Amino acid sequence: MPSAPSLTLVSKCTVFPDQKSTMEDLKLSVSDLPMLSCHYIQKGGLFTRPHIPIDSLVSLLKNSLSQTLSYFPPLAGRLKTDSNGYVYITCNDAGVDFLHACATHLSICDILSPVYVPECVKSFFAFDRTVSYDGHYKPILAVQVTELADGVFIGCALNHSVTDGTSIWNFFNTFAELQEESRKSRRCCSPIFQETRADIPGAHNDEMVRRFVKNWEEDPKCFPLGNFDGASMTMGSSPRFPMYDNDFGWGRPWPLGVVGPTNLTVRSLPFQGGKAAEASILEVVLAPETMAGIESDYEFMQYVSN
Repeated sequence: MPSAPSLTLVSKCTVFPDQKSTMEDLKLSVSDLPMLSCHYIQKGGLFTRPHIPIDSLVSLLKNSLSQTLSYFPPLAGRLKTDSNGYVYITCNDAGVDFLHACATHLSICDILSPVYVPECVKSFFAFDRTVSYDGHYKPILAVQVTELADGVFIGCALNHSVTDGTSIWNFFNTFAELQEESRKSRRCCSPIFQETRADIPGAHNDEMVRRFVKNWEEDPKCFPLGNFDGASMTMGSSPRFPMYDNDFGWGRPWPLGVVGPTNLTVRSLPFQGGKAAEASILEVVLAPETMAGIESDYEFMQYVSN
C-alpha cells in the first residue's frame, strides 16, 4: 500500500428523518443494557465508484438516508436515563451524523489485496472506539462516505445497545434500496427492536428466561471490555446476515472483513461470502502474538488455506 496522506474530512452535517416520529420512548431490556459498555458496531460496504460527480452522489445519499430514518426512528434519537435509573431510547428526531471524507490516494486494490484488513479502513468509520453509553449525548448512528481513487466506501457506526446484526443489515439494505431508483418498493418496515441476544436463546423456555431476567436484575452486569481470563472466546455475527444483498444503484459491494474495535482478545465472526453466493467467510480476531504463532504453523496454514 502506498504511503500517502491520511484521510481528509471534506464535510460533516446532521441528517434528519424526512417525517416526524410518532414513536414513544423505548425502554432498554435486560438483553440491551449489558451492551451499553460495548463499542459502536462498525459495518459498511466497499463499492466500485459510480460514474456521477461525487458531490451529486453525496447529495443523493443524504436524501436517501433521510428517507430511511423515517422507517427507523430510534436511529435518529438519543439515549436517556430517567430519575429511577431506567435507560430509554427517545425518538426525538435529533438526527444522525453524516460525513464526507476523501482518500483518493487509496484504490480498491489497496484495500482488498493485503492479507490483513488495512489499518486505514478504521478511518472510514466515525465513532471509532466510542462505547454505546455515549449515545446519551452522541448520535446513535453515524454514516461516513469515503471517496477512493476508483471506489467509494459507505461506513455506518451504530449504537450496539440499540441495534443487533439483523437490524443493522435491514437498515443498510433499506438505505441502499431507497437510493436505487429502480427498487423504490419501500417494502421494509422497522423490525429494529425484534432482537434476540445469545444470552436468552429463543429455545429457552419461559421459566429459564424469567430466571435469567431475575438474576440479572439482582446482579446487573455490562459486557466486559477486554479478555479478563485470557481464555475466553466470543462468537458473533452470522453467515445468514445479508451483508452483500445491497445495491445503491452501481453494483453490489466487494467482500471485506470486519474492522474496528473489539472488546475481546479472541472472537470468531462468520460472514456471508461476498460475491460468491454459496461461500462463507470465517474471520478470526486474535492477539498479534497468537496470530503470528498460528501463521508460523505450516501444517495448520496448509489446511486452512485449502
